[in-house]
Amino acid sequence: MLIGLQVTSNINNASSASVVQIASLNLEKDRIVVKNSSSDPVPLGGWVVRGQMDQTFRFPATYVMRPQSTLTVHSSKRNKNAKNERKKGEDSFLANKFSLNPNGDFVVLWNSDDIPVSMKSQGLPAEEVRAIEAEFRADFMDDEAPPSGNCGMM
Repeated sequence: MLIGLQVTSNINNASSASVVQIASLNLEKDRIVVKNSSSDPVPLGGWVVRGQMDQTFRFPATYVMRPQSTLTVHSSKRNKNAKNERKKGEDSFLANKFSLNPNGDFVVLWNSDDIPVSMKSQGLPAEEVRAIEAEFRADFMDDEAPPSGNCGMM
């Protein structure tokens, strides 16, 4: 197992790629960073982050992510200092029912139409990540569309 390996993938085909993506995971600090690369605000009401083992964080219905910004979802379930680690002026949420697996996790960002738009893994064997990604692509990609090319190791 390669600890610290992060794999990022955009699930949708290139024509419908989401401007909001999972930017990073931090298994040790139990947090997820999401990035809006657009010059427009993006309403995230109804969007959900799901990890393995049925871990779920749902964005508030009224939340709108600012253009060219990041937000952090801190978990206080395992990280008891999460509240103190939030940065002043940064968009962030404190989740008490969501937690990343410290040994490795696979996280998916779903939009309000219940379509996965971004996924990231860390700490999992490459074979397991490929199998999970293949399953998502089979379920959600247009068979005629080529992969987006937004899959890479960080």
